[in-house]
Amino acid sequence: MKKSNLYVLGSVEAIIGSIIICITSIIKEAIPKLGYIAYQNAAAGSYDPMKYEMSFGTTNFIAISLVALGILQIIFARRKSN
Repeated sequence: MKKSNLYVLGSVEAIIGSIIICITSIIKEAIPKLGYIAYQNAAAGSYDPMKYEMSFGTTNFIAISLVALGILQIIFARRKSN
């Protein structure tokens, strides 16, 4: 690959990884609040926020890997251009 392709690919990977991290953070914060709203509307049982917590371990691992790989490709493209 040419150096500019590596730079663009690395940038895209880093941006996609950052977007995935942001989206999972928003979802992780929003789902328990939506569960509480649904509980209030149904008025059945008892509300437990632990029922609505989600694990994003694999998703966050992939996102962090994308960011790290993107940064490494950008560094490699910069060094290759010099």
